[in-house]
Amino acid sequence: MQTQTASPSGATEPKYKPWELPPLPGETPAELAWRRNLAYFEYQHDSVREFWRRIPTAPDLRGKKILELGCGHGTLSVGMAQAGAAEVWGFDLDDERISFAERHVPAQFPEYASAVHFRCEDICDYLSPQTEGTIDIIVSKDTFEHIIPLNETVEAMRRLLKPGGYAVIGTSPLYYSPFGDHGWYLGPGKPWSTLIPEPILFKLAGKRAGRPIRSAHDMGLNKMTPADFRRAFPATDWRTKAIDYNQGGGMGMKAFRVLRRIGPLEPIFTTSIYTVMERIR
Repeated sequence: MQTQTASPSGATEPKYKPWELPPLPGETPAELAWRRNLAYFEYQHDSVREFWRRIPTAPDLRGKKILELGCGHGTLSVGMAQAGAAEVWGFDLDDERISFAERHVPAQFPEYASAVHFRCEDICDYLSPQTEGTIDIIVSKDTFEHIIPLNETVEAMRRLLKPGGYAVIGTSPLYYSPFGDHGWYLGPGKPWSTLIPEPILFKLAGKRAGRPIRSAHDMGLNKMTPADFRRAFPATDWRTKAIDYNQGGGMGMKAFRVLRRIGPLEPIFTTSIYTVMERIR
């Protein structure tokens, strides 16, 4: 059970993040991994609610066949089934997370066991003449900043969608924004570390990681900028139904929304993109 503490706002927060939970006396590594995965599944509920709040003009999920790209532990996939989706397929490349989702979701949500499915597979490999044009909506939360290769994956998304189908995407933090390294290079709380010259940055990151770091790809980051994202969805193939940048509150984010409009500063002051794209071809 997580020890809880009061935040400065008065809200109760867990003392440990799910991935930091310490082992219990006598607990095996497998039991600890399961408990951490279970805590992460629950931890994601608030994040999923915030995701939908930030999506502009989200499409109706009822009765739809949906593919979630980067489903992780399956929290969002279950939520979409609860919202009325007829069928949800969660894809992720992390076999531990998929293994957890395949065990946990049918056991904990048996009423959705026939509607929610998981695959540890790249959607580029899943694309085939049999799967092309079979999906109503593709949803992706906090995954696009990791996708390698980006353009090929977006093309697979386009071909998997039915004409008129939607891609619903939220991605954050972007690489060159304050915490775009996810705290993986130099540790949490080091803003704009990705602006450090790469030879120095990767050397420091390698020392911290205990292994050679030669590129952002070694850290699972694709260095995507807002311009890269927009280019991946050409107007010949996609219609932008809605797109918002720098969702969130506070005076700082208001300043970021202004600064990102200055061309060269856009990558540095764009933390997030939330959008709905429609396949038109």
